[in-house]
Amino acid sequence: MTTTAARPDPARPPEPAGLAGPVEAAAPAESVPLAGLVEPPEPADLPGRLRAVRAHLRMYAVPGPDRADSTDLPGAHGTPHSAGSSDITDVHEAFEADARPRGGTPPEPDWLAVLARRCGLSPFERDVLALAAGCALDPSLAELCARAHGDPARPFATFGLALAALPGPHWDAVAPDGPLRALALVELDTHAGGLVGARLGVDERVLLALVGLDVADPRLAELAETVAPAGDALPARHGLLLERAAACWAADETAPLVLWGRAGDRRCFERALAHRLGAPRLWRLEAAALPADPAEAAGLVARFAREARLTGSPVVLDLDDADPAQLAAARRWARRLGASARRVVLSSAEPVTGLPAGTFALELPDVTLAENVGLWNAALGPAAALLDGQVERFAGQFRLPADQLRAAATDL
Repeated sequence: MTTTAARPDPARPPEPAGLAGPVEAAAPAESVPLAGLVEPPEPADLPGRLRAVRAHLRMYAVPGPDRADSTDLPGAHGTPHSAGSSDITDVHEAFEADARPRGGTPPEPDWLAVLARRCGLSPFERDVLALAAGCALDPSLAELCARAHGDPARPFATFGLALAALPGPHWDAVAPDGPLRALALVELDTHAGGLVGARLGVDERVLLALVGLDVADPRLAELAETVAPAGDALPARHGLLLERAAACWAADETAPLVLWGRAGDRRCFERALAHRLGAPRLWRLEAAALPADPAEAAGLVARFAREARLTGSPVVLDLDDADPAQLAAARRWARRLGASARRVVLSSAEPVTGLPAGTFALELPDVTLAENVGLWNAALGPAAALLDGQVERFAGQFRLPADQLRAAATDL
């Protein structure tokens, strides 16, 4: 049994479009070869992996003296997979079906492979996720799990079953700091057994991501506001700071960003930053809403960390109107979120102190008259020439954030 997981290297190969943010390289395939079978390259997409996982479960569940008990975990006795000729045929068919051309239509992105790269999953962890998700998507796979458990009352995946039946098992996949649990990719129902016997579930956010749908996490949406990115023109100096922020995060996404200035300017900058990063949204969380309960806080951090891997969406901690205790809590959250969720912004009317080394700070200066004239001209477009010099008057009288300025220009 492998004792440590094969982890992705720092390289970042191309991936299908549709999910924004950093991309992890695919880990090299690690598996236990079946007797008499030279394995072809493994399918990485969800349907292909489910076919392969189903074949491994069928081999594990073969009745007779060669069948291993679901509690006889690999590493304790080195139990091999038992394979009949029909099971080897199943595995061959799974690989061949995955490689078969699908007419003239372009192939669907391999969302399981994308998620595995982004979350740094080993091949075994990827298959554990495929198994748990497959039980939610396909009742027949859940029935096969019950057969493998030898108990019709247990139609679900467990770490114990995965360690016993799937290739390339390693124990650190079960650890709380491993990506499956630290990023809330699987959920443990310990009422159904101990750690290895607990039911493995996958919540709706992950299931939808595995089929290529990006839907904001509903549990996060209960506490945080989801804000759409915007590509509105920024004042010239704000635009330079935007590029600086993007460059800083390109070098180190775990470094918190402290942003201070006028509230309207900060909100426009934050939306423009999300747009610059290609994120589908940003999360805005008020300091007063940060949970104090440790278990709730840990769950929230895990979900934000998961969102960071799935979409690269920044998290903004809004410190306006925060009292000293809430500011202290926000500093602690910035450290935790920066280490796990990445792309964290502390947004405040004043500078924030007491943050860890590596934090970078940006002050948004007040917009000058010349910059405001430029914003009005950009918002009005060709209509600016028809206003007979009135743009300067508007710019002198109305000092608005970029999004409000654009709306006002539309009404003229």
